[in-house]
Amino acid sequence: MDSWAQSQWDAVLDFFGNDDFNANVWGTFLVSFVAYWSLGGFFTFIDITGKPKALLKYKVQDVKSYPVRLLHMRISLQTFNSLFMSLFSLLPIILIRFKWSE
Repeated sequence: MDSWAQSQWDAVLDFFGNDDFNANVWGTFLVSFVAYWSLGGFFTFIDITGKPKALLKYKVQDVKSYPVRLLHMRISLQTFNSLFMSLFSLLPIILIRFKWSE
């Protein structure tokens, strides 16, 4: 009988077409990207709206909130940086894959 973890891993591999390379590369990218933006989005929401008030006492910055124009620029820059830097993390994986295929 398969365990729950094995069935979940099989579902992930099915999603990526049973290709370990795609599952490892794009799966890792998706997990880190979604985790970063989920947490970052939560804290940005708190910073912009000021709600929930119970969490504002933990805010470190002195600034009350940032202008939306500045926020848009920072989100765009962070998205570009994460996508651009993920290309550099892909390069060693691609080189290793070609070396193994020889």
